Amino acid sequence: MTTAIRDTQPVVDSMLARVRPLGLSAFDGSAPVTPMVRYVALFEEIGPIPLERLSGDGASFPWTGRAVVCAGTREGLRDAVALVRGAYRMWRPLGFPASTPLVEIQTGPVLTDGPAEDVRHSQTLVYRTTLTLFETV
Repeated sequence: MTTAIRDTQPVVDSMLARVRPLGLSAFDGSAPVTPMVRYVALFEEIGPIPLERLSGDGASFPWTGRAVVCAGTREGLRDAVALVRGAYRMWRPLGFPASTPLVEIQTGPVLTDGPAEDVRHSQTLVYRTTLTLFETV
């Protein structure tokens, strides 16, 4: 029997669930107006799956997501980034064999934004994995 991965939402849900026990709030997309002190907002890059990869067992495609890590202080941001990196390092969001280990492929600069009473520091970490469209169960 084979099971097709037709939706990437389980990847997002798994990644969010992975960092919540570490004391970080985690959001699928933008954080609410009044977020917690330290949080992660995950944005997946949704692109086309080439038709030639949609046939047969073992067909796979790359998945890329951006984890925007935010905190109220630079020290808090450093700590939160370290937690996220530790949580995602060599971890498979859908387990074996449905996904390869996450790899951090890019980082952005530390950014500071917001009004004086709500300054936020953030850094974007870009992750990639390969998802198997059909896995044998």
